[in-house]
Amino acid sequence: MALLILFLSLLGKHGESGITTVFGIVINNFLLPISIAFFFYGLIRESSIVKKLLSSPLLVMLGKASYTFYLIHAGVFYLFINQHVTQNYVLVFLSLNFIAIILWRFVEEPLNKAIRNL
Repeated sequence: MALLILFLSLLGKHGESGITTVFGIVINNFLLPISIAFFFYGLIRESSIVKKLLSSPLLVMLGKASYTFYLIHAGVFYLFINQHVTQNYVLVFLSLNFIAIILWRFVEEPLNKAIRNL
């Protein structure tokens, strides 16, 4: 109930919310970047569980394939999987990640190396 009251108190005039309110602009432009900067500073300078988790081989590979995932997540692959394989969001997400990894490994990475060698 307290969270509901807090969220309702953050609404601006005429039901405005998010970065359309002064409070939202302050959070978005000042508090959020500062928090993210401290998070990155902690990842760079300290040894932590989060740093070890993010530097694991699986997450490094997913990071490298993330642009490929971005390119395919709302296109033909998504439509095919959603219409012909499954509509379960978790399985669609995992399938798209698998396809992204394959495309990254066998298309994006070799093309990147070929372009760099030019």
